[in-house]
Amino acid sequence: MAVSYALRGLQKVSPELTKRIRETAASLGYAPDPMLSALIAYRKEASAITKACPLAWLSDSPEDGQWRTHRNFILSYYEAACGRASELGYHIEYFWLKEPGMTPSRMSKILYSRGITGLLVAPRPQARGHLNLEWERFSTVTFGYSLARPRFHMTTTHFSALTVQLMRKLSSLGYRRPGMFMNPFHDERMDHNYVAPFLFEQQRLEKKDRIPPLLHASLEMLPEWIGKYRPDCIVTDNEDVGDWLSEKGFKIPEEIGVGHLQSNSVERSGMDHNFPAVGVAAVDLLIGQLQRNERGVPSVRRCLLIEGTWHPGKTLRRMNLPKTIV
Repeated sequence: MAVSYALRGLQKVSPELTKRIRETAASLGYAPDPMLSALIAYRKEASAITKACPLAWLSDSPEDGQWRTHRNFILSYYEAACGRASELGYHIEYFWLKEPGMTPSRMSKILYSRGITGLLVAPRPQARGHLNLEWERFSTVTFGYSLARPRFHMTTTHFSALTVQLMRKLSSLGYRRPGMFMNPFHDERMDHNYVAPFLFEQQRLEKKDRIPPLLHASLEMLPEWIGKYRPDCIVTDNEDVGDWLSEKGFKIPEEIGVGHLQSNSVERSGMDHNFPAVGVAAVDLLIGQLQRNERGVPSVRRCLLIEGTWHPGKTLRRMNLPKTIV
């Protein structure tokens, strides 16, 4: 300890002993490690700093902050990402890419001038889109499949595994003729990771029980489709299906069940996407890149998929127990 005090010039040892220690160190060729000294200085300085390192949340929603107006998956991503960033010594700043007069070059300069090199690109409103920034300056992570180009590291729900899990849950409950009602626009944004596993799982059913999916945006198409194919359950991403069918006179789940591909409601039986876990994973993936000084578009894309979990509700039942809902 006396040697450490003397070499650091602290007045905790006598001047005579300090002189003797330094002379001995010099004769041995000792010199401080500059990197270690810089780290110690940084830690001392950082202890008094309250402002965290910034990351950017980039959104190109049609209206500024539109995604914040009601509870939705993007808001869940954002809130969880902000919480995780704060835990790790970062904070997230919001930027709207469609700000009047904004160009890719200007946005790149704004971000870089503020010391921001880590970007979280929010889900886009349209499928198969692309963005242009000076990507070589930044580490970037995206959410989901809506950004087709460039292909950055990405995190999202494991949609295909979630669909398979729901289909097998329906089978265990005794459903034998599940049909799918899906907005084709949504399925495209999910890179067809709902419809494709549904069709695959249908191969486990008797051929007579394989119902063609109804890929349409309008609920008005449901009654005719139900009348023609007689499904005992509807697999859907539309949270309004159960209420709409009830208004049309269908008894849910006594006459027909509804298995929601996305649900965390006490009313709707289906799958919880665990949205907060996706937001946390995005920040972890981004900070890993920053720490490794990885910038630009990766040569090999990494996709981190978060599994969903079964969420009980009131729109499904055990087929051999009419009064039991799950």
